[in-house]
Amino acid sequence: ARGSSRAKLLCYSPMQCLRTHVLPFAFAAVLFVNPSSAFLVPFARRYYSTDVVLHHIFPWFTYGKCAALLPAALLAEATYYKIVVVVGVICAVVANAIWCFKPSFLPLMVFSQVLFGFFFAALSTFQAYLFIIAPIEQYQSVASGVRSMYLVGTVVGAIAGQLLTSALHAPLVVLLYAALATTIVATLLAVLLPTDTTAMRAAKRLLHRRAAALEQQQQQQQQRRWRGAGLAQPLLVNDADDDSVDDDGGGGGGGG
Repeated sequence: ARGSSRAKLLCYSPMQCLRTHVLPFAFAAVLFVNPSSAFLVPFARRYYSTDVVLHHIFPWFTYGKCAALLPAALLAEATYYKIVVVVGVICAVVANAIWCFKPSFLPLMVFSQVLFGFFFAALSTFQAYLFIIAPIEQYQSVASGVRSMYLVGTVVGAIAGQLLTSALHAPLVVLLYAALATTIVATLLAVLLPTDTTAMRAAKRLLHRRAAALEQQQQQQQQRRWRGAGLAQPLLVNDADDDSVDDDGGGGGGGG
């Protein structure tokens, strides 16, 4: 089974590999390269008190994400998952732009956290999007690869932020500009992602129904072979007897 899966993986065209592997991996990696994530609180404290930053700005991220999770999922199912992902990344671009150019205006800073919340809510639909565009036998590798790219992007962004501030003594606003640039590049990559059409969804549902029916049919055939050979009942009885013997032996050993 592993050999056939690897053979199928090698038989796909380079264009399909680009659409289902390279573009999602690049999008996930670039999206999480954010050098400014560890320095948002020190930057915001230049304009507001600690109480305002911690109790009036950042909590709106949680409120926005909780409020947007269900609408984002319903919108993705009603339209296209790619559209929701692209809109979410655009929200991140707008939020980063607010931090770069209008950090002293409190209502906009609160609105930026709401936009970040919608961005992460929309990003949760990206895994479902991968499930639609990736072939069944490649979904595990695609999903795990995207998760790995999340970690790679986060680590690269953190290292870049520390180097810019510690070694190069760059101002914090430079980190915000870098984060804005990476989200703009991620938006372009999101636009290039393949669209999850209605036909793709219907085909994927049909494939899963066929796979489930085939698995059930194989299980039934195996049970019939066991019954025809007279192996099913003795095997079950022997397993039960072995378990009871093991339990008795284990109890005796414990008592001794």
